[in-house]
Amino acid sequence: MELNLDKYQIRSSRAIKRYLIITQLAYLYCIFGVCDNYITFSEGIKIARNNSKEALISWICDKSQEGFTKQEICSLLKVA
Repeated sequence: MELNLDKYQIRSSRAIKRYLIITQLAYLYCIFGVCDNYITFSEGIKIARNNSKEALISWICDKSQEGFTKQEICSLLKVA
C-alpha cells in the first residue's frame, strides 16, 4: 500500500515532530477508530476512505434536500 508521501518535504525539526504526530494519529485512527475490534492498517484505511466518501455523499444529499442548487453545492465544495 502506498501513502504517496514520496514527494513530501519536511524542512524543520518542528515540522518533523508535527508530521510524526499526524501520521501516528492517522495510523491509530485506521487501526482502532474505524472498527470495534483490531484490524490491519490497510483494512482500516479502506474503511476510513469509504466512511469519508459516504459522509460527503450524505452531506451533498442533505444540501440538495435543503434546496441548495448544484452550483451552490459545488461552490461550497470549492470545485467550481
